[in-house]
Amino acid sequence: MVPHPRARRLGAVGLAVAVAVAVAVAVAVAVAVAVAQG
Repeated sequence: MVPHPRARRLGAVGLAVAVAVAVAVAVAVAVAVAVAQG
């Protein structure tokens, strides 16, 4: 069964969102550590 192009695009968007969230969390953790260390 061939995946629908729209479904594939949704998957790509979901992947991009997941990566963006992961980067945001990593940045937030880095900032929190920096603040904790002063």
